[in-house]
Amino acid sequence: MRRVSRDNYVRATALLAALATVGLWLPWVTKLPAGYTQGQPYYTMEWVAGLDAGFQAIDVPALIILVLLVVVVAILRSGQWSAALPLLAVGALSTWLTGNQLLGYRGVERYAAQPGLYLLVAASLGLFIVGVVAASDWFRRKFQSTTAG
Repeated sequence: MRRVSRDNYVRATALLAALATVGLWLPWVTKLPAGYTQGQPYYTMEWVAGLDAGFQAIDVPALIILVLLVVVVAILRSGQWSAALPLLAVGALSTWLTGNQLLGYRGVERYAAQPGLYLLVAASLGLFIVGVVAASDWFRRKFQSTTAG
């Protein structure tokens, strides 16, 4: 079986971090009309996170975490340690958070999920999958080195 280059993990993480950054910037949700008066839609006055394009509230800490993840994966690629743990941790946590957000928006009739949230879910799942591949590659290398020597 072909061994995956450690540089590929860095490239995949950077690409998925860029995808997540675009997802953070794009709107996550739009409000649907609460009703109509004389043929004109009216909306509720509540504020919902992710209504507008641009970086807001939680987006800046999420960007910092994404940049740190790319840096950590780049540093770990050259050492004995695997990048699997940070990728699995960030991927699992972000998949859980963005998945719950998506289900929350889809569970209410007056909201419609927008592309930004779908990009975040895809990037989160991608980070988790890259973490699984990195873990399996690390275990395979460890197992081969102990049986070869």
